[in-house]
Amino acid sequence: MFHSDSGLDPTPVYDMVFSAYYDLNDLALGLSGMNPVSLKFIKAKHLKKLCAEFQLNQKVLELAVSELGSRLDKVYKLIDNYSELNCDLRKALKGQIKKRWNGTFKTILG
Repeated sequence: MFHSDSGLDPTPVYDMVFSAYYDLNDLALGLSGMNPVSLKFIKAKHLKKLCAEFQLNQKVLELAVSELGSRLDKVYKLIDNYSELNCDLRKALKGQIKKRWNGTFKTILG
């Protein structure tokens, strides 16, 4: 999170590491009562609770998730076309993205 004059803002995700591939399954910080936070156990209810804790309207979360979903096909194509990654890593990365989308984010949209 960035601290700004308006409060806390989420940071961009460009610096995230593909942690599931490297067996890094826990986040360093707690999340909505979960400490330590295991990535595989983060569900829609945790993100909704986090949204409420930051006093954000639920529509903000739905909009963010909808925007994420609208970019999935482009992400999969970018992964497929990134020749520097070996085939197994590309497959694993796409599999983790699909698993997280179906297991956490998609359910936020209903």
